[in-house]
Amino acid sequence: MRGGSIWQVLALLQRLQPSCPGQLRRDVFIRACLRHFIQRFKMNVHILVCGRLFVAAALILLTTSCAAPKNIAMADIKLNANPEKKHTITFSIQDAPGAFSLAKAFATYDIVDKTCLPPADNFQGVQMAKSAFTLPLELVKGAGDSYVATVAEDAIADSDLYGQGICHWKLTSAHIRLSASGRSEDTSYVAALPSGNAAEARTLTLYYLKSSYPSLGNKSPPDHGIEDVALLNPAVPAAGWFTITVSSTELTP
Repeated sequence: MRGGSIWQVLALLQRLQPSCPGQLRRDVFIRACLRHFIQRFKMNVHILVCGRLFVAAALILLTTSCAAPKNIAMADIKLNANPEKKHTITFSIQDAPGAFSLAKAFATYDIVDKTCLPPADNFQGVQMAKSAFTLPLELVKGAGDSYVATVAEDAIADSDLYGQGICHWKLTSAHIRLSASGRSEDTSYVAALPSGNAAEARTLTLYYLKSSYPSLGNKSPPDHGIEDVALLNPAVPAAGWFTITVSSTELTP
């Protein structure tokens, strides 16, 4: 390309694509750019040599310059004013190695039918639209070392979030997060009912190493506990573990 460079190609592509229509196919866009490129620069042998460079530049722009699809935020979510399907979630701690000054609980909801999401129109073909949402739960101190929260299956109202039809929500999990002081280096202990069981009457007990309290000396990933006692480290005595028992009970109207 006479006096050309990849920067000229990128600059041209940016002028050709000031915005990225949501339904524009990438192959259509590349062909349109190529036609314009030929007409503008009167393609010759030098340009043909740079053909691969041009296509690479087009692909780069398709993955970086296209606006991301609309994503839902808290303001878009409609909460039910009077949810009916409620459950009491109890988190009971036994043999804790110390106090937990930070305790927060959350409920996660997923969109059941993904057909209400917008088409995956990015180059990778990956669905970028948000299909899960987490709501904070109010924790109440219960008897002994326990916390109680109320979660509603129908806390989020079904609605048309993306203009593709009604999105239906399902409660998939409820969990608590505990730490000694809330500092970033503290070990974060997470206890949750498995996905899909938060709305079922169920109890499970999770085991955690006492030796990781209050921290391991550096920022470590959250400890989600061990449910299967057969997986506990046999080198650690029974006194080296503490437990968090999570139970769900349906509230009758």
